[in-house]
Amino acid sequence: MRAGAIIPVDPVRQYTSQPVEEPTTIRIYRGANGDFTLYDDDGISQAYLEGHGSWIRFSWDDRARRLVVRPNPPRGATHLVEERTFRVLLLPDGATAEIRYRGEPIELRL
Repeated sequence: MRAGAIIPVDPVRQYTSQPVEEPTTIRIYRGANGDFTLYDDDGISQAYLEGHGSWIRFSWDDRARRLVVRPNPPRGATHLVEERTFRVLLLPDGATAEIRYRGEPIELRL
């Protein structure tokens, strides 16, 4: 992986709407700053065509070892907030933390 990459990894599912208990893991590869926007929609309708979805921005500041997680919908979109737990994994160090996203900005130092 390149330095600064932010890669989300979901638990394995047999189908898209299958419920899972484990959180999404956010892998961050140290060595540079990085940004990533995670997009989700309901997975069954075409509401995404009208701008309904969830946009969560992950911004990594490598020097400060700080991750900022915040909503980031495009202009005119409807950001649907769903409470989620993320497991953050810093690589290659192996440091981990869990955060609960509720639609408000979160700052995490690793």
